[in-house]
Amino acid sequence: MKRPRTHRLTKYIKVLGKQNSCNTYAACIACFERLESSELSRNTFTNKKLQVKNYLKNCPYFREKIGNQEELDDIINLTDNEIEEEICQKRKKVDNEFGKNDEKVLKYLKSLQYNFKIPKFKSIEETGSNLAIRYERPQIGSGDELYLNSELCQILLDNDWWEKIELLQDILLPYCGVLNKLQCDKARLYEVLHALGYFMQFWKQFPDTDLGNQMIDRLEKRWSQWEQPLFLLSFALHPKYRFAYFNSDLNNLSFTSLGRYLTYYYKAWFKKCPLRLLLEFEDFHQKVEPFNNKTFEQFGDDAFKFWGYVEGDYKELAAVALKIFGMCVNAASVERMWSSMGFLHTVRRNRLKNEKILAMSQLRTSINFSLREKELQQSQIQFLDSNALPMETDFEVFTPNSNIEEDEDIEDNTIVTPEHWEQELREWEEMLIEEEVARLEEEEELRSNSNNNMEGDLLSEYIHPAIDEKAKWELKSLFSSSLNAPNYLNIGSNE
Repeated sequence: MKRPRTHRLTKYIKVLGKQNSCNTYAACIACFERLESSELSRNTFTNKKLQVKNYLKNCPYFREKIGNQEELDDIINLTDNEIEEEICQKRKKVDNEFGKNDEKVLKYLKSLQYNFKIPKFKSIEETGSNLAIRYERPQIGSGDELYLNSELCQILLDNDWWEKIELLQDILLPYCGVLNKLQCDKARLYEVLHALGYFMQFWKQFPDTDLGNQMIDRLEKRWSQWEQPLFLLSFALHPKYRFAYFNSDLNNLSFTSLGRYLTYYYKAWFKKCPLRLLLEFEDFHQKVEPFNNKTFEQFGDDAFKFWGYVEGDYKELAAVALKIFGMCVNAASVERMWSSMGFLHTVRRNRLKNEKILAMSQLRTSINFSLREKELQQSQIQFLDSNALPMETDFEVFTPNSNIEEDEDIEDNTIVTPEHWEQELREWEEMLIEEEVARLEEEEELRSNSNNNMEGDLLSEYIHPAIDEKAKWELKSLFSSSLNAPNYLNIGSNE
């Protein structure tokens, strides 16, 4: 049954606007009369009864408007269904009275046992107890009928419980929608930042300020650990977002500051100084064709394809953009890609060249193939032993010599003997020793030429953005109030 959207507290609020298809933003009537529009917008809440009740209870203007404390308590504490409460109280009273009468009946029957020598009083007592339990509606009775527990019924009939469930739904649905989007292999950095900005605004407007502040602190703590310029560039280089949603009052976030980080990543990734990167970035900022909205709309909001299209004329800016929009935000696709090579590429063994990787992969494939081949041969032997007649021993005498040689060649290519296995291990150990020696020589060369390298290092003037204090922004002040919820969270969206 669909619950009504109005309640007894609706007359004490003023609806200001629509939040979604189900809820609206509202303000207290006293606040609406006393506050200006800018201050009033910071004291809004949804028209859910629980949020309205919590706000009115703590609002000084509403308390002053009502005046009478008794009337204020009636407004805050009374429920919508006083009649149902009266019926519930009557049921409890009847239950208690019946329990007392039941005890009186049992005592009376017990006294009759001695006066009239009733033989099976125990069965009578059990029958009376069953009647009492039957009246109290147990979950499983003596028959096939099932009853809900009375305490559970009281919970289900409580309007406050349903309102809390609806509030929990309003909180969890956006998180579920965002998680469903970001856990796929097509998720990008700008989508993560958009979701974080939306959650920040969600908790800033949440009626329960204590819970909202705690959630904001958790979001800020996680956000502070990330390499934030990458996310900001992903957001700014998306033709749909650009700089429209950033807070213009921030001093350390501007077109110029993002250009500095854009230059840093170009040098770090391509090992050379840019020639036209900032000029191309300015054309993008000014929406010079092909960076206008009409051109981007033809790509269906696919930023990666758009930057691939403009790469011919804007090589440096497109190179950085394609690098950023090609980053995976989760490990699912990466794990699938590298799961078969996890035993090869480790922290201690991360400088293997392609020849060694190929040789080690072939070795592992050979081992796995020989094991599977051996298992298959054993299965065939077991099957023949149990289902076929014994083979004649003379049959092997007529086997041609060429087939014997081919069998020997196959055996030579598989690891079936301990000696062969030890040989493979020795070769593998020699490869690891060579790799370790090369690593030590490389580190020694770097130490001896450290001064010369620092002079020609393109990144010597930069601090890595992940640890640079100037490259950190507070999430709660990063975006303006114009940032809306992601499109895939809208009702009826198929994204």
